[in-house]
Amino acid sequence: MEERARITSLGRAAPTISISASCRVEDEVYVGTRSVHPSRIAAVDLMSATTGVEHEVSSVTGVRGMVELDGIVYFGTYHPAALYRVDPDGTGVTELATFDDESFVWDVTAADGCVYASTYPNATVREYDVAAGEMRSLGRAHEDVDYARSIVANEDTIYVGVGTKAQLVAIDRRSGEKRSILPPELTDENMAYELALTDDEVFVRLTPDGILCAIDRTTPSSFRIVDEDVSTFAVDAGTVYTFKNGAVFRYGAEGNREQIGQGSENFEPFWLSVDDGRVVGAASDGSVWSFSVGDVDIIDLADAGMSLGAEQPQAAVVLDDAVYVTSHGKIHRHRAGETVETRSVPGEGKAMVAVDDAIYIATYPEASVVEYRPESDELRPFATIGEAQNRSRTIHYDERRDTLYVGSRPDYGHIGGAVTAVDRATGDARVHRDVVEDQSISCIARDGEDVYLGSEIQGGLGIEPVASTPRLVNWDPDTFEVEWELTPVEETAGIDDLVALDGTLYGVTVDGGLFIVDPDVPEVVHRGTATDGWTTLTTYDGVVYGLSLDAVIAIDPDTYEVTTVVDDLDGRWYGNPRITIGDEGEIYALSGYELVRVEGHLRSDRV
Repeated sequence: MEERARITSLGRAAPTISISASCRVEDEVYVGTRSVHPSRIAAVDLMSATTGVEHEVSSVTGVRGMVELDGIVYFGTYHPAALYRVDPDGTGVTELATFDDESFVWDVTAADGCVYASTYPNATVREYDVAAGEMRSLGRAHEDVDYARSIVANEDTIYVGVGTKAQLVAIDRRSGEKRSILPPELTDENMAYELALTDDEVFVRLTPDGILCAIDRTTPSSFRIVDEDVSTFAVDAGTVYTFKNGAVFRYGAEGNREQIGQGSENFEPFWLSVDDGRVVGAASDGSVWSFSVGDVDIIDLADAGMSLGAEQPQAAVVLDDAVYVTSHGKIHRHRAGETVETRSVPGEGKAMVAVDDAIYIATYPEASVVEYRPESDELRPFATIGEAQNRSRTIHYDERRDTLYVGSRPDYGHIGGAVTAVDRATGDARVHRDVVEDQSISCIARDGEDVYLGSEIQGGLGIEPVASTPRLVNWDPDTFEVEWELTPVEETAGIDDLVALDGTLYGVTVDGGLFIVDPDVPEVVHRGTATDGWTTLTTYDGVVYGLSLDAVIAIDPDTYEVTTVVDDLDGRWYGNPRITIGDEGEIYALSGYELVRVEGHLRSDRV
């Protein structure tokens, strides 16, 4: 192939504000971004609905956990895991400690002159003595878990919520003694995700079922279930407030529940604070909100003056004359000569497919399918997979059966992914777990009547794989039977993508390995190298194209030769790169955080 490809930048692929940490300081709400370049801290004035000075935290990927102590804001970060503070004069931020053996600080809290951080993947608790300026480790919160996901403390005790096997650990601040206090009836949940304290009880929100439980601090065997399906909560002077199913509720002393506020469409708060009856919250889509009683008053952070960052995109697809890119809770439309349009969508769009005038988005964390019709701007939940699945990995459309297939991973701490067949006419979903035993379905291809699935040994996060090698299977979506299966590559953890062209299957592994299969035998007819890592594939005009984080490649179907179309892209994808190709053969990729169009690469004998 001639080196004649040209690259045109279409601007930032995902210009947005996505937040993952908040705390309240009087009439201000501080927020921290996630997976947005550069990472930022900003304060939102609730009275004027404006943001003031922003602080860049350029050396980290995002912010997790934020707390105020004596008027100073402290926050945790991930990639790398570190603890920072906003300087007392408000002019900048200071790194206080980096935890080299950790990837994430998940949560922070403060008590009695100390700031506490909980981490991943070693589930440790770190204590920072503010007056002394010293950091020490209190060790693992609990054995056999990876996540110390939530933390709260008072003058006597530190409470840590862990997962992926949910447990609540009480740590005596003086002796360091640790004891597990989550009632056995609740340990089937995955994660103790969120905590709050009163004088008598510790409140814990458990996922995935959103169970909110109040546990007696003195006698942990005594507990009460406050509610289920709770998204986030807060406790003020003993009164409980929750965000649940799009609304805010307040709970009386007798356990009765009263709706006191209503959120808007796609409103997904992750944090609540209540002070003297005024409820304030933050949503991951880049908004802060508040109310006393009635409809929620939503402050869009961009409208409030906060700078848009360049978020790491998750998926891309072409429909008509536009390219659509997903990020956390957003979909962005790129159209030549127009400003990028951004719309909120539920969850994270991990993979997309365009069918007729609609885009179907396979999401995380509910492993659902959302239907979006750009022309009318209509968006609706289309199918929910359930069956302990939470991370969509791929979506494929079968026009012969008018069916969408979704491959997924299970929830945290679980093994056994699924392929789900969604009837596009009705939205009915049929979930088939363990088609590849003890593995997740990472990619799907179709050739005529035949459907092929590629797997990965990874289960849900926080659990070691059971299987040792991924599989390629021929799966019959009419009988739900596996016709044949084989191991195309031994030394790999997963098959990244799979496409069919002229009766031949082309696959890439998570390591960038290439394999080509004759499905009629079946057997592998060629092995080689496609790229140096994560890669997705597509076909156009008789050629297989691939996109890695760094390069666009082409695979000749006659010789199996791999040619580099463009390289040195350094695409900042959040997870797998997602190749998409337009009607004229133009390829869309990332160069850094920018969406780019690659043209002029077609072989002359196929144009």
